[in-house]
Amino acid sequence: ALSPVISVVSRLGPTVMFTCADAAPVQYADVYWFYHSADYMAPLWRGQGAPKVFIGNYVQSLSGPWRETLPPSRLSKSDIGLPDDALVIATVGNRLGIEMDEAYITGMELAVRERPDCVWMVVGGLPEELSSACKQVLGKRFLHIPYSRELDRLMTTVDVFANPFRAGGGRSAYIALGAGAAVLTLGDGDACTAIPEDVRAADPADYFRRLEMLLDSRELLEAYKTYEADHFRLVCDQKAFLANLQKMVRLAGERYAARQGGARLSETVFAPEPLLARVG
Repeated sequence: ALSPVISVVSRLGPTVMFTCADAAPVQYADVYWFYHSADYMAPLWRGQGAPKVFIGNYVQSLSGPWRETLPPSRLSKSDIGLPDDALVIATVGNRLGIEMDEAYITGMELAVRERPDCVWMVVGGLPEELSSACKQVLGKRFLHIPYSRELDRLMTTVDVFANPFRAGGGRSAYIALGAGAAVLTLGDGDACTAIPEDVRAADPADYFRRLEMLLDSRELLEAYKTYEADHFRLVCDQKAFLANLQKMVRLAGERYAARQGGARLSETVFAPEPLLARVG
């Protein structure tokens, strides 16, 4: 984020920057974009001290460069040592020892402990003492996989992808949706952009209320999966994203020209148009 290359590039031509994790950018771009609305991003960036011009340059795109692919070849739950009729809840991340706070761990353990058919599968590094404590409480209904080379296939065994209370997790949530799981997350950060607003949890209490509803009703769980999959197709719509990206590039060009005092882009960056026309 602090690379001097970014500063140099913004002086040479129009720039479009992708943002994520609700974090305000620290260098200038003519257009910033992410999946959230401008009304959502503005107060967050303002609270982080972003200049007004940064906030004003943000635009929303509901679609992005995540291409919908064919479902991965499936694993059965028995392939990973679980009963085929188990309800599997997955939590995935590279920093789970930090991102899973006490409230999250306690809520997950309670939800699984009260439902004999549920298994909590945690994928990613965990401190040994935390992994051991979860294993002690849940026994065989806790599965810790420190690393998976085929996360997309592993996610085909999952019924609910339970995102911790963090700003990240978008890529893991997208993989889970592509594998056919339902995604449960709070209504901020990256992961929630993959699902409709009305199924995003408002707070931790609402999060665990929704989790219990999904675990107690197979019909509701299947309905969630279908509803979220329909929305995710919009996120993966590459024609829509291309159209949005073209608009962002044009807008960036206009803003760059304004920064140059209204000069045409070809006069400030590229070779004169007669010479440019001969290239190629």
